[in-house]
Amino acid sequence: MMIVTGGTAVALSVVCLPFVLPALRRVCLPYVPATATQIRNVMHALAGRSGRLVDLGSGDVRIVSLFYTLCYISSL
Repeated sequence: MMIVTGGTAVALSVVCLPFVLPALRRVCLPYVPATATQIRNVMHALAGRSGRLVDLGSGDVRIVSLFYTLCYISSL
């Protein structure tokens, strides 16, 4: 009975480890902001298009504000 209980505890710890480790980092960020290269790639992909823009990104609002200045309509 002890072997089953110990094996279950180890298996549960291994499964939960990827979800717990980010909280144990020294700096735990809720999001990773878009890099300048990623923003350029989005601009290149949307070049010549118009209409609504839906940003499902990390929440730093840089892409939405940039495309707002380029006359895109933001859909939140």
